[in-house]
Amino acid sequence: MKNIHQWHWPRVAQTFIGLFFIGAGLFKLQNYFLVGDQSLTRHFQFWIDNAWPPLWSLPLFHWGQSHHLFLSALVIALQIIPGILLVLHWHTRIAATVLFFMQMGIFIGTFHHLGFNEFVGTSLWIALFYLLKPQKNLWSWPLLTYLFVGLALLQLYNRFVVGDPWLSTVTWQREHLAADVMSIHPLWKNFILAIAHMRWGTYLWAASWWIQLACVLGLLTRFRLSFSAILICLWFLHIWTWMNGITSQGVLWLLATFVWMTEEYQQQNLNKSTACHGEPVEPDTRCHPSTSSG
Repeated sequence: MKNIHQWHWPRVAQTFIGLFFIGAGLFKLQNYFLVGDQSLTRHFQFWIDNAWPPLWSLPLFHWGQSHHLFLSALVIALQIIPGILLVLHWHTRIAATVLFFMQMGIFIGTFHHLGFNEFVGTSLWIALFYLLKPQKNLWSWPLLTYLFVGLALLQLYNRFVVGDPWLSTVTWQREHLAADVMSIHPLWKNFILAIAHMRWGTYLWAASWWIQLACVLGLLTRFRLSFSAILICLWFLHIWTWMNGITSQGVLWLLATFVWMTEEYQQQNLNKSTACHGEPVEPDTRCHPSTSSG
């Protein structure tokens, strides 16, 4: 009988996640040491000036400001090294643990900012996913699904605050896209702007938020895999359109959705295998799917 479990898709997702964190570490290496136009001292001070960290954590960030070179090197290492381990599929749980505690520090520092809660919260979800390895644990996958839906709702709330669901904001968003945003290609940008200037395109622009909300809520239904496929397509097009405006935050959302979707696909196949044969087949993540007779 053919093995219906496509174990290579979770491996592809993990590779992309690892590359993302390698890129994040290299970006910090360039900014903190090679170019030197940014520093953790200024980042921490900006967080403190905006009252983002909890009061109990302020001494930690003041300490970090006086040891910023050491801490900068540590932050870079704790993103690049786990990223490499994820790409190579070595010691995944150790890499996830390191990333979880590293990203938790950023989460605490930006605790009172909902935008960072969404962004850093997504990276924490990814680290928690690889830490728990849900395919071997019955309770962890529902927990991770509820957390993912919660983060997606937070992302939609942040977009609700700036007016995405309403027709009244379409005009200024369209002008912002035309004047300030670089899309994946000028032809794509002109195509989107041409649609946005049409009457039905204006409604479609505002409806995008509501479609995303319906799909996120659909992740709690038995059609969740189909809804996640729609979501990943919408967010992919969103990144194409708002490339330099959405930055790495949009990329991380796309990757997190891909991770969730591949695992959900795997979970559904495990359930089918259990129903047919009485016990689930554990994945062999070291190789591609094999074929056996039965």
